[in-house]
Amino acid sequence: MSTQTVERVGLRQALDVAWANRSARALMLVHAVDCVGNGIYFATFALYLNRHLHLGPAVVGALLAAGSFVGLFASLLVGRWADRRSPRQILTVLLSALGLSFVALPLRSSVLWVGAFCVVSSVLHICCPAPFVSLIGQSFQPRYRQAGRSLIRSVGNISMAAGSAVAAVGLSVNMQAFLPISPVLDGLTFLAAAALLRLVTVGAAAPPPSQATRSDPRHALRQRGMAGFVAATAVMGLHSTLLATGVPLWISYSHAMPGWSIPVLIGLNTLLVFAFQVSASQRAGASFGAALRWSRLAALSIAGGALLIFFGGRGTLAWLLIVVAFVLFTLAELWQNGSFFHFSFAIATDSQRAEYASALHVSQVLESTLGPLLVGVAMAGLDAGAWPIICGLMAVSALAYPAVGARVRYLFPEEPS
Repeated sequence: MSTQTVERVGLRQALDVAWANRSARALMLVHAVDCVGNGIYFATFALYLNRHLHLGPAVVGALLAAGSFVGLFASLLVGRWADRRSPRQILTVLLSALGLSFVALPLRSSVLWVGAFCVVSSVLHICCPAPFVSLIGQSFQPRYRQAGRSLIRSVGNISMAAGSAVAAVGLSVNMQAFLPISPVLDGLTFLAAAALLRLVTVGAAAPPPSQATRSDPRHALRQRGMAGFVAATAVMGLHSTLLATGVPLWISYSHAMPGWSIPVLIGLNTLLVFAFQVSASQRAGASFGAALRWSRLAALSIAGGALLIFFGGRGTLAWLLIVVAFVLFTLAELWQNGSFFHFSFAIATDSQRAEYASALHVSQVLESTLGPLLVGVAMAGLDAGAWPIICGLMAVSALAYPAVGARVRYLFPEEPS
């Protein structure tokens, strides 16, 4: 495996590097448009399922988990496919199909229809990162790839804030009228992002891999220690479920805060990520050892936030503690993302960029599969029992992660620990 040299790059320098590259500018625009829809989705989907379709938290968690489980297998195939063919063309197809699935969601309201949507949309969502990471790898020089990935995510988070703002206005003005059309707004942004991919000038197929890796579609995951590393990283990424599903569901079902506070909190998250993701990635992604250390700190941050919500109760104190916990979950996102970006670019050769990206992305698929199920079932009784479970899980994971990481240390032979 090749190792990329990571140059310390600030937000301003990352912007200058990206702006000088046409494909990098185009990818920033594509992700910005795509994330407007993501902002609306994260701010409204839990409410859409609960208050518009009247589905309980256990059903919501089960539907989201089912979709992610199916996507687990599809993403590995798409990763290899993107390396062999054109990642730009494949990403265009995925985003177009994703947009159409969201536009079609409001046509029916049965549990079967919503379940089919959750499966299809989750599969498409999960398959998108592999060709997207491949395009980033082709758009940036090796020493700028990690900063470029962080910058693109940061720009996307500003767009998520815009989407959350749209959702906040719609929910506060007329929730009953806005919720039914929110999936259509999501779908239109994904269709627009697919159209904008025509501006990207890179995206050719990578050089063919060696004969040793050509026949096994699970090559990356079959590396010694990779399966355990991916599973442990999935636990470390629990911040995603807590930010997108856990806290919104808790607010919606416990009424600890008003419904409009959900998009406000998500908007706060996106602004913090935009401001600090590049710098956090430089620290967390300085080396393999640094990535492990900052991932452990992220896990402890999640554990602390879960305890705050557990002891918060109701009333004004609950408002304050939920906000503080949400900030702690956001810090965990910054640190864990920085570590994950480093793993993604340091472990893979150019000819297997999408393959290894899809293998590492299995950790996020596992998290998005088991995370909503855990949170949904734990909150089914409308009590705070989920939060001590999450706290204990993250504390144990923080202790175990160095040993798990040591098993894949050989995949980063030239890096300082």
